Amino acid sequence: MQHIEETILSVLNQSYDNVEYLIIDGGSSDGTCNLIAKYEHAVDYWISTSDDGIFHAMNKGIDLANGNWINFMNSGDQFYDRTTIKNIVSAYSINNVQILYGHHGVLYPSGKKRIIKAGPLENLWRGSQFCHQSSFVDSSYLKKNKFKLSAKNAADFQFFYEAKVNNVKFMKVNEVVAQFRSGGVSDIDRINVILSWWSVIDKSIIKNFFYFYLIIKETLKKLPIISIILNKFR
Repeated sequence: MQHIEETILSVLNQSYDNVEYLIIDGGSSDGTCNLIAKYEHAVDYWISTSDDGIFHAMNKGIDLANGNWINFMNSGDQFYDRTTIKNIVSAYSINNVQILYGHHGVLYPSGKKRIIKAGPLENLWRGSQFCHQSSFVDSSYLKKNKFKLSAKNAADFQFFYEAKVNNVKFMKVNEVVAQFRSGGVSDIDRINVILSWWSVIDKSIIKNFFYFYLIIKETLKKLPIISIILNKFR
């Protein structure tokens, strides 16, 4: 329930008003439904039923969506600015584009905010170059290519990677699209996320070496003995 109201208001306060807003809740019993009901006059449709995780819930939203483009905001996520959607719609020609993506911001517990620039599409084999919150996907394409639940926490990465392999048309926009708080799965369970990326990509000696390096790097970060040794020799 924490921070979900921020997400709802972020969508409802967008200056671009041609937005269909769907909320998919996983059968919460913590008061979330009461909070959603507070805004149901401005929400096009919402449900609260049990699901098999975030990507199962997102697939439910895909089935229900009627708009031309779909963006996913998880609880606590926000559009970076109230003019975000309007800026993109007015500044970019998106004809024949299936996936549009941009930058995102990360908010830390200290209150510090960091902007993460979206990476080049050719580096997608190295792992996520943008987050799903900072992307808009053509709904007709999504309805035919929903998230594969077998990929677990890498289902969004697998979706974008396979789209690139299949020569789907991407467009990168110079816009900070979304903002979310640090401490998500990608931060806490970093090694498993990297392993999930590795399981998705096409394999080669160079790519395998790169992922092996990433895992070693993350593993070393978790070893307190490294800190002790460094402190001893200062």
